[in-house]
Amino acid sequence: MDMAGRQQGFTTREIAIVLLLVAMVSGLVIQRVADSGVGAAASACKRNIAAINMAMEKWYFDHGRWPANDLSDIGNDQCYFPSGIPRCPISNECYRIDPRTHRVVPHHHGEALAGKSN
Repeated sequence: MDMAGRQQGFTTREIAIVLLLVAMVSGLVIQRVADSGVGAAASACKRNIAAINMAMEKWYFDHGRWPANDLSDIGNDQCYFPSGIPRCPISNECYRIDPRTHRVVPHHHGEALAGKSN
């Protein structure tokens, strides 16, 4: 068969392969973008915990006593959290304070993270 009789262009098989590759790559990109959002929220949660712990220490040095376990006194003082006491950006729950250590109780986002990454 000579080249003059053959038309130039792509076959259906070639187009299908290219579309399959584009779909696979876009799936990987979408998964990475979704995972980075969850990672950012987890990092924000850690920063919130650190900020609350530091505010409690500052309250102790300023007032000579630890703040209330529900943080109502710090929450009412605009010098500590002008926008209000932060909540967990993943579960939207209030942070809990251990009355013995005066630190935020560590918490896990297992179910909340599983729901956000799907």
